[in-house]
Amino acid sequence: CERCTVRGVYKGKIVFLKYNCEQTTNYSFKAKLDPYHHVGVSPLEKLGVGMVTAFSLDYMHLVLLGVMKRTLWRTLWRTIIISM
Repeated sequence: CERCTVRGVYKGKIVFLKYNCEQTTNYSFKAKLDPYHHVGVSPLEKLGVGMVTAFSLDYMHLVLLGVMKRTLWRTLWRTIIISM
């Protein structure tokens, strides 16, 4: 989840087992409480922009890119197997 702090294990796919998780806040982002998420300081962070609340989550990145990639991969894989 892009707005929550969820811990888990990756085994070939991502599954969120908890529904009511702790929300990421602008403070927790600025304090870098999730060390696996941060690799540096964003220029927007220096301007005082709320890094969690100032940006909307968009449909294309959340749904379409992951679903379409998986759908295309499965379709191509089936096509390769059938053609052999």
